[in-house]
Amino acid sequence: MRALIRTAGFAASAVLLAAAPVFSHDFWIEPSSFRADGNQITRIMLDIGHNLRGTPMVRDRSQFERFVIAGPNGEFPVLGRDGAHPAGLIRTPRPGVYVVGFHSRPAEIQLAPKPFETYLREAGLERIIAQRAERGETQRPGRERFSRCAKSLIVSGPPSAEGFDKRLGFPLELVPLANPMIAGGRTVPFLLIYDQKPCPGVQVLAVHRDRPDEPFVTRSDEQGTVRLNLDRDGIWLIKAVYMVRAPEGSGADWQSFWASLTFERGGSDDGRVTSRPFSSRSRPANEIPHSDVRTPTARLDRYQYLLDQLRPSRSAPATMPVR
Repeated sequence: MRALIRTAGFAASAVLLAAAPVFSHDFWIEPSSFRADGNQITRIMLDIGHNLRGTPMVRDRSQFERFVIAGPNGEFPVLGRDGAHPAGLIRTPRPGVYVVGFHSRPAEIQLAPKPFETYLREAGLERIIAQRAERGETQRPGRERFSRCAKSLIVSGPPSAEGFDKRLGFPLELVPLANPMIAGGRTVPFLLIYDQKPCPGVQVLAVHRDRPDEPFVTRSDEQGTVRLNLDRDGIWLIKAVYMVRAPEGSGADWQSFWASLTFERGGSDDGRVTSRPFSSRSRPANEIPHSDVRTPTARLDRYQYLLDQLRPSRSAPATMPVR
C-alpha cells in the first residue's frame, strides 16, 4: 500500500512512500546544543523520524511560513541557506530563554482507507474515525492537508524563570506552564492551544531520548492542560496532533496540525543543563570574533565563513515535508 504526498500550492510533483512509516513520522527542532553561549553560533536542525530517531531535513524557504527565534531582545528570522544542512544558525546574545519556532506550509497526503484509520488510531484521533463513519466515509481514502508547528527551548547564560512560556501564534502550539528545563519534581504542566484557544481531549506524548519506545501518554483536559511525567533529566520531545474538517474547496477532507516541543531537562539543583544533546552530531560552535553583534541574526551575513558552513547536503532527505 502506498501513500501519495504532495506540497500544496506547487506544481504537481508527487512522491510515493510506504504507508507504514509515513503515518508514524514526527517532526522536531534539534539544536546543536540546548545550552547556548552568547558569543557562539548554535546550529538548528529540522529532523523528521520517530520518537527522537530521525534524519535532518535541508532548508527550503518555499516550504515554511515562519522560521524564527524569539528571546529577550525580540523575534528574528532564523538565518540559513536553501538546500543546506543545518537548516539555520542562531545566536543568543542576552541571557535568558529563547524559543525557536518552525511553522510549515501545508502539504497534502492521501492514504487508503485502512492505513488512514490505523494512523488515526495511533494519533489518538478516534473522534475522526467516528466522524468518518457518520459521514459514510469509512471506505473512502483519507485526503488530508497537514502542517508542522515545531518549537524548541534553548537557554543562554544562567537559568531563567521567564521566557519558557513564550507563544509564537502557531495554529497548534504546546506551551509549558512551568519551566520544564529545571530539575526538581517529576510532573510538569503544559497547555495545548489551537487557534489561540485551549484544545481539550487531545492525545499528548512525552518521549525521552534514552527511552524512545516508552512514551508517557495522556490527554489534555477541558482547559487544554496536560500534566506530563518527566521523570528523568535529558532530552525530551513533547508532541500532539489535532485534526479538523478541511475547508470546502481545499481539495482535502481533513486538515491536521502537528505540534512538537523539544528541550533538555536540567541535571542540577539550580537548573543548569549538564549534558550535551545528540553527541553524534554536536560539535563546538563557532565563535563570532566581533563583540558588536547584539541581536540573534543581525549582521551574521557579514561573516561569510559562517554561511559557508551551510553547504548543500547530499545525505539529507528531500526538502518536501513528509508526514
